[in-house]
Amino acid sequence: MPANESFQMIEATKGINSYYLTCDGGTRSYRTRIRTPSFAHLQQIPSVIKGEMVADLVAYLGSIDFVMADVDR
Repeated sequence: MPANESFQMIEATKGINSYYLTCDGGTRSYRTRIRTPSFAHLQQIPSVIKGEMVADLVAYLGSIDFVMADVDR
């Protein structure tokens, strides 16, 4: 692989997956970052739920489709 950076977005079932690869000219990338839509879904919670009740937070968490294992990447 040539020494370079590459960014690609791919549509997935729950949103858009983002892949960022950095290569130093070797046979594989030395840094790979994957961002799944679950991370973005959880980032919007503070602005959406501000001023609401706890019951609304529970309903909101049930309505967005997120996977905690994806957020930890």
